[in-house]
Amino acid sequence: MAQFHPNINWLVDYSSGTLTLANALCVSAHLEFCGSCRQRVAELNALGGSLMQKQAEGSAQGFGQHPPAAFASTPDDALLQGVFEKIDAQARAAATTATADNADPVVAPNTSSSPAEDASDALGLPTCVRKLVPGGFDSLQWRKLGSTLSVARLGAGDQAREVSLHRLRAGGGVPNHDHRGEEVTVVLKGSFSDQRGLYLPGDFMLMGEGDSHRPTASKDMDCLCLSSVEAPIRFTGPLSRLMNPFMSVQTGA
Repeated sequence: MAQFHPNINWLVDYSSGTLTLANALCVSAHLEFCGSCRQRVAELNALGGSLMQKQAEGSAQGFGQHPPAAFASTPDDALLQGVFEKIDAQARAAATTATADNADPVVAPNTSSSPAEDASDALGLPTCVRKLVPGGFDSLQWRKLGSTLSVARLGAGDQAREVSLHRLRAGGGVPNHDHRGEEVTVVLKGSFSDQRGLYLPGDFMLMGEGDSHRPTASKDMDCLCLSSVEAPIRFTGPLSRLMNPFMSVQTGA
């Protein structure tokens, strides 16, 4: 069960189709694990459709049967605030009865006893991720960054961000580093921890420019994550910082 989620603003942008391709992919992966966020997106979709219908009806009354596009696409502040209030009210009501996460998730956490199999097998991954690796993991170009971390870039088509898979060996860690831009991470298999907590399959992590951490995979199995990155990370340790000139981001692939 996911413990860390995209906030409501991310879900609104996802529902309205305004997220970048890379970030939308990460939210989509999270949704396959998280019933509560799926429910919220469904509510947003329904409310968005109702809102657009009301706008179209109101515009048609004021401007005839063919209202200008600008009036049909931009909600006023009062209507938008109403959407947020309805979402929050529905979330509070749901919390008093049962959590949607109690339902079986679309993608169950992997329980393989073999770390090697778990890290190399694309089965069990979210549908949106599997579509980016049609040839399986053997078709990916894995690049080693140290003794425990491997990275494989995915062709997601985002012109501003790199989408990649990060595979961290069981018990292995990534040296302390900070971020030069936004990074979104979704745990797909295994788990890792840092100064902020423990992240399990489905968990959604957002790091901003200047944020730093030191991820370490759990000892029982390899950790596989999906990430969207807009700028290279910067290692801060006395030795690891020697890797900084070799760090890069590849977009648009």
